[in-house]
Amino acid sequence: MLKTAQQENPKLMTQLIEIDAQLNDEEIVRLLKACSQDLKQQHIRYIADKSYVPTWQSLSIKPKEVAPWKDEGVYLITGGLGGLGIIFANEIVSRAKQATIILTGRKSEEDQKVKDQLMALKQSNPHIYYWQMDVCNKESVEATINRIIEQFGKLNGVIHSAGIIKDGYIINKSKDEFKQVLQPKMSGIVNLDMQHKI
Repeated sequence: MLKTAQQENPKLMTQLIEIDAQLNDEEIVRLLKACSQDLKQQHIRYIADKSYVPTWQSLSIKPKEVAPWKDEGVYLITGGLGGLGIIFANEIVSRAKQATIILTGRKSEEDQKVKDQLMALKQSNPHIYYWQMDVCNKESVEATINRIIEQFGKLNGVIHSAGIIKDGYIINKSKDEFKQVLQPKMSGIVNLDMQHKI
């Protein structure tokens, strides 16, 4: 969000600084002052009083070597019929033999658009399913995870791509719009993380 705010207003300088929760006030002030000397670094993490910043590094490996998908694996994709969900589903299908993919979303399984999208996806892999689930609802997430384990015996991975788009500048967003956009991401990841069967 900070990066987006800076893109919208280049005069705004932002930094994300990660620090140890155990630091006292004086140590925090010292680190903040140190970070203010290099505003080009937008993300700084302190571990044991050493600073770390993200960098890019080229790797000489083939994409197949890093694909995390397993043959006959079972995968849950939240926001499964959105743009990202379909991209990930196609990626898994192309790299893992007989993978089972459960796409989830808030729309009913009886929705005609859902049926049409699912039919198109099933042409490439018959083991693709769509189940209605509200990722913001803890009970709905828990019921879905339990259903996956009961029906397929395992869950090899989760891709959390659920989200709501409310385009517009941050400065113009209302509290309700912020909540609508952040809730699927934040509540969703918490609800998924609470499922110890994953």
